Amino acid sequence: MQPMAMTIVGEIFKIEERAKMQGIFGATWAIAALVGPLLGGLIVATLSWRWVFYVNVPFGLASAALLTISLVEDIEPCPRSLDVAGALVLTLAVVTLLVGTDGILTWT
Repeated sequence: MQPMAMTIVGEIFKIEERAKMQGIFGATWAIAALVGPLLGGLIVATLSWRWVFYVNVPFGLASAALLTISLVEDIEPCPRSLDVAGALVLTLAVVTLLVGTDGILTWT
């Protein structure tokens, strides 16, 4: 999620403001990483585990609305092609790695 957030920051803010805003977003992620599990544990201990999801609904809706209003993308259409050979090689490499680490085929 963080790379997507940084990409959106790059799209919303001007070049002069990007570094400052990415620093603010980084600090926000750090604080959330510390406070989030504690707050989640408190919610689960006092209410129930379902409330962890319910609490996030208003924040998600507000974020989606703010993003819809703020994000204006400059989309330039350009021809693209799918690299089928590269996708097949990557798939074979990952499958070989997974099969090899599972011990099914020791030669991999």
